[in-house]
Amino acid sequence: MSTTHTFTGQVTMYSSVASFPGPKVVEATCTLELADDQATVGLRDFETPVLEDVNAGQSGLGLLSLTIALDEGASGKFSQTDGSMAINCVVIFQFKTIFKIPVGNTNVALRLVTGSAKLPTVGTKDGMPAATDGTVVLVGAGDFEGDLDAMEGKRCGVVLKGVFDPPLPR
Repeated sequence: MSTTHTFTGQVTMYSSVASFPGPKVVEATCTLELADDQATVGLRDFETPVLEDVNAGQSGLGLLSLTIALDEGASGKFSQTDGSMAINCVVIFQFKTIFKIPVGNTNVALRLVTGSAKLPTVGTKDGMPAATDGTVVLVGAGDFEGDLDAMEGKRCGVVLKGVFDPPLPR
């Protein structure tokens, strides 16, 4: 029988974009679905507040607002034995002017892991397997791709730290 687990925590973002290096920290919630096989996971309903006054390096556009979303196809594997997890996902960054006019989107394909990942500007960060109390740290890095030239090909790193409720089975 599949089970649903709510994640509550923080996302810390880093990037190699000079005007947007991070750390940018936002509160986040999402839902993790653990499949019947107790090994396959999917992420959905990822939510963060809108970040205001973001400088994305676009000359002449001024400060922007940033909405962070998760492509609904995020899925991966979980090990009950040691709490390790690896989830493939696409994070979508949507930029708008202060007048809410869309400027463009950029995406980052990430493999979020409880192991370690080399993040831009801060080096290697370690994740933490899901513990019996629900705490977990997932880390990942990838390249920006999309229609914002100032971010194209630059690196993005993410640290997702929080708690699953109820905790994942161990």
